[in-house]
Amino acid sequence: MAQEIELKFLVDPAKLPALPEGEQYVQAYLSIDPAVRVRIVNSRVALFTAKGAGLKSRVEIEFEIPLDKGLELVKLSPFTVIEKTRHKLPINGFTWEVDFYHGPLDGLVTAEVELPSEDIEVERPNFVTEDVTERREYKNSNLAAHGLPAP
Repeated sequence: MAQEIELKFLVDPAKLPALPEGEQYVQAYLSIDPAVRVRIVNSRVALFTAKGAGLKSRVEIEFEIPLDKGLELVKLSPFTVIEKTRHKLPINGFTWEVDFYHGPLDGLVTAEVELPSEDIEVERPNFVTEDVTERREYKNSNLAAHGLPAP
């Protein structure tokens, strides 16, 4: 099983550098605990993902499924479907994924960085603000189930 080790931050959009073209994501959760989702990327690729418990580090199983099946699974979601644009920024040997959320989550901008192990320290770019890695309300599954966290 693959282990995902990831840090998540809120972003100050005014401090972002020029961004490369982004990918459009539609992300629908079928279950929150465990997190089971289907993701449609640029209306062309469908991915099925299951994630174990945890915040910074957790088991992740992901595989491609036929697009038509993915689109059908999106319709089965009992939660808010997340729509976002993801931009990937290479910085100091890591890829930072900057997400601009749309629809009910409009205005939320986050950045995530995956690490090869938990003991790796990563230099934070100046556009990241608050570290929300350990805040459950900022997990995408919780955003789908409960909406934006209260300020």
